[in-house]
Amino acid sequence: MRTDHVAGAWFGLFSVVAVVAVPVAACGGAPSDSDANTPATPSDPSTLAVAPPDPAELQAVTTIVGEMRDPHRCNRLTGCPGHLALMQRGPLAVPALVAIVTEHRRADGYWLEMLIDLLGQLDDARPLPLLGELAMDPRWGIRVAAIRAIGRLARHVGPALAERLAQSLAAAEADTAWQAALHFALARIDPTHRELHHKALAALIPRERAAVEAIPNPMLDVTISLCGEARLPETAIGIRFAALSTNRFVSVTAAQTLAVFRDTGAIPYLLTRLEDPNPGIRRAALAALQEITGNRDETRPDAWRTWAKRYHLDTLPGAPAPSP
Repeated sequence: MRTDHVAGAWFGLFSVVAVVAVPVAACGGAPSDSDANTPATPSDPSTLAVAPPDPAELQAVTTIVGEMRDPHRCNRLTGCPGHLALMQRGPLAVPALVAIVTEHRRADGYWLEMLIDLLGQLDDARPLPLLGELAMDPRWGIRVAAIRAIGRLARHVGPALAERLAQSLAAAEADTAWQAALHFALARIDPTHRELHHKALAALIPRERAAVEAIPNPMLDVTISLCGEARLPETAIGIRFAALSTNRFVSVTAAQTLAVFRDTGAIPYLLTRLEDPNPGIRRAALAALQEITGNRDETRPDAWRTWAKRYHLDTLPGAPAPSP
């Protein structure tokens, strides 16, 4: 086991996921906050038009989407290769994606959320009219995915859509993930008030374990991912508790986000998951420890515990010290 000193500094995504998807922004297509400030020509989404898709491109995209609709080929546990295949087609696929999402907007399934997520990662303004409509969808997963996508397209967003999102904040008061997505998007769209929205987003992650556990798991999962993509390391204290969650999605997203933050304070929390019965949790905890410490060679849980004990990083805060 290498005894490299632990990287001690926080740094300010996901990406995770991306992603994240996505954690964190799953395939690296989301712009950074600095990209969100790059001048563009914002438009009223209602005035944007998408030309009919090229028939050959529509057929190719339809084939990939058909594979994504098979839950064995596209799911949160094993991933979604079709998402990457579509991203690799770039903006050329946008008209076909808009047509397919429009046709199937009332469908259910992880694949649809992944397509909406993708529409925000191609730096193309043409999906904005559709995303603006989906941002008001009664299904929270769809509207959160759409708002997140709008946030990634911030430099293309005009004042009318920005105002609609801002007005939605009042209605989102009882929905943690909806609030988180709105603050995430508005922080990118409106740099003047970015700090205000980032503070509001960070405040959605409590600093007490019981309060973290009180948030419904699907909403907590999304909120953690958004904090990671927004690079808000001040949320790490609460996210450490989320890493202990019995919900596999929450614990994996938390581990991935703590890795983004390079949070040395998370080391004792992650150590507890290295031998978890769930292989996904074990992999996420190990990958996070490797990223935080810079030691990407060690994989043995016992070696990690020995190393952590040497540096007094093996005990959760408030827990009894382990026996010598």
